[in-house]
Amino acid sequence: MRRLRVAFDLTPAVRQRAGIGRYARELGRAIAARGDVDVVWFVADRLDEAGRAAAAAIVGAAPGDVRSMAIGARWVTLLWHRMGVPVGMGMGMGMGAWGAGGRIDAFHATDYLAPPRPGAPTVVTIHDLSFLRHPGLAEPSLARFLRRTVPRAARRAAHVLADSAWTRRDVIDLLGVPPERVSVAYAGIDAAFRPRRAVDIGVGGGGSAREIDDARVRARLGLDKPYVLGVGTIEPRKDWPTLIAAFRAAFMGGHDPGDSGDVGHRALVLAGGLGWRTEATTAAAAAARAAGVDVRLLGFVADDDLPAVYRGAEAFAFPSRYEGFGLPPLEAMACGVPTAVSAASCLPEVTGDAALHVPAGDVAAWAAALRALVGDAALRARLAAAGPVRAAGFTWAGGAEEAVGAYRAVVGGGEGG
Repeated sequence: MRRLRVAFDLTPAVRQRAGIGRYARELGRAIAARGDVDVVWFVADRLDEAGRAAAAAIVGAAPGDVRSMAIGARWVTLLWHRMGVPVGMGMGMGMGAWGAGGRIDAFHATDYLAPPRPGAPTVVTIHDLSFLRHPGLAEPSLARFLRRTVPRAARRAAHVLADSAWTRRDVIDLLGVPPERVSVAYAGIDAAFRPRRAVDIGVGGGGSAREIDDARVRARLGLDKPYVLGVGTIEPRKDWPTLIAAFRAAFMGGHDPGDSGDVGHRALVLAGGLGWRTEATTAAAAAARAAGVDVRLLGFVADDDLPAVYRGAEAFAFPSRYEGFGLPPLEAMACGVPTAVSAASCLPEVTGDAALHVPAGDVAAWAAALRALVGDAALRARLAAAGPVRAAGFTWAGGAEEAVGAYRAVVGGGEGG
């Protein structure tokens, strides 16, 4: 098969570190590593030479392989997605639309929306449709924008990639995209997320270099006692107040296994940046702390530190009411941490029988799950063994294979309606 030349939208990776930014960064790297695709990296913003170099460094590319705009991001959004004007695609750094290499075979829009008329068939990734399924859990202005623009982008795309089978069904049912034009490209787990094995602990209690490094990371972050971990942005969709209430119910009044009633023995740690409508979570955390429960909002944790934070946790809990994929539970499972997720959207699909599935929003059920995760030795052993096996099935190389398959399917098929 001939090599393809694909424009890959790196904009999310330039703008954000987690979530869709990580998706764009890791999938882009995996596609470029294949050797059968020439990638032109596209950023929907005005970048100077230093900005192009910084964007290229995200994926290990040469600055000359990055195309940007002669207009800024706000104008791009206004002209492309609000007015549908295809201005700017031929204005990138005075090099024509895609530079000296000529036309592209496909354009991969990695964050819901594609440029109007990019000069090739478009493949659009839709991560979830929470703004349609659960509009009350989405930031209102963003939800209004997405409700106007995403259906149009999906209809125009030659192909849609969904993060899960659940999201694929939503794209078909809610957006009316024909099933043959929608496929699943799962996200992957970085090799840094792996279990804490006996070899890391070492002989005589000295510990390996990795175990020592992990301990240093946790000490720097103040993780100085056993903890239950949650990872994700502080926002309504993640439903951290339910987890905080469940943690209080699980480990107060002498329920803490091996704790003899000392509620300070264990902490609940939430690692994630502040999103929107954070008041419910911060108020629940403050109320729990006033009652003597150790609840910590750690803030955003850098990618390099996350594996150590996962490996130090007694258990991982993810009470989200809706996800398009749900990367944090898989990362925890890959690290061998006993995990519970809400029985909502795609989370049972992704975690399989390697995690507990708990009714979303049910404080009593979550409290029981937390007690089991830290106190049931047989369950802990089963989940610790099953988690890495399940997570190993999700790789960025696998996602890249699906994405390149979509590129090849649309070549010659036009840009879609």
